[in-house]
Amino acid sequence: MTTLEDLLFAKSDASTLLTIVLIHATGWFFFIPLVAKNLIKPWFDKQKFRDQWLDFNIQSAKTLGIDIPDKEAAYITLLEIFPILFQHGIGGSLCLPSILNWSWVSPEAKTALAVHGALCEVGWELQDLIYRYYKYNYGTTEQKASQPPAVLFFITLHHCLGLSMVLPMTMIARDSKLFHEGVLLLEGAAFVSLLLQQYGYCLDVKSAQGALQMALIVTVNFTCIMYTRLVRFCPLALEILYEIIKLESYAIFLVALMGASTMGYFNSFLVKDVSLKLKKFVIDPYVLNESSSKEEDDAKPNKMFENGPKGIPTNSTSSGLKKRKTVAA
Repeated sequence: MTTLEDLLFAKSDASTLLTIVLIHATGWFFFIPLVAKNLIKPWFDKQKFRDQWLDFNIQSAKTLGIDIPDKEAAYITLLEIFPILFQHGIGGSLCLPSILNWSWVSPEAKTALAVHGALCEVGWELQDLIYRYYKYNYGTTEQKASQPPAVLFFITLHHCLGLSMVLPMTMIARDSKLFHEGVLLLEGAAFVSLLLQQYGYCLDVKSAQGALQMALIVTVNFTCIMYTRLVRFCPLALEILYEIIKLESYAIFLVALMGASTMGYFNSFLVKDVSLKLKKFVIDPYVLNESSSKEEDDAKPNKMFENGPKGIPTNSTSSGLKKRKTVAA
């Protein structure tokens, strides 16, 4: 029988781990829509940037290949980004004691916290996937409109890695620093990049200050995604797969290989998205400003000759000639 101590330290038996997943799934199922509807929406409805924020999110979805036909139906779903960010922040931060090797936390507690961080993600993904497919198949007209097939495909890609790998890894390699780093890399990066992205969508990018802030945010976001989803993700995935092979868990290796492949495909959409944003908000404005400055410089008269040869004003010379002609006459 699962005890409270088993739950707190996330023991590696299947019943304990599944119980923890169900606790997380139930908690996030009620917490996320409750916060989105009762706290986030009333505040967002009063903001001037509401429509801009919504349009930016829909444009970003199109970049990922997701077409949202009814943006108002998707409004509530998009507002759920903020409590989901909170969930990702908690899950990622629980891995910090292990990754940073905090000396004042016992090794057993470090591992337990990292496992809870991973299971926190699994619980959210499980309820999220089930509820999205439920709304698409059995929901109201508005609920069905908020979950087009492209969204379901994209979300399934994202959730595949966590749902397929976390439980097996917690049973065979719960102490693995590579496993803990993978959890922090994906959850922590999602928290940072999404938080910056959503803040940027609220800025007045037509103003000089807003455009500068957006450029800085996009640059940081580009760096974060490129490192966590490409530069570090690829070698880390290979290291984890090799670790599983050394444990001779070949069935888990095949599942992990599938999960890593689908997440790699998912990451390619994120890399494309941040690359396009970098071009739009950083590179293109810089090139435009450079060309505008060059055109302004070309349009200015050459100071060496604007007053005529040897500094004699051109207009004065011509007017002086006219005066001489008049006197001669």
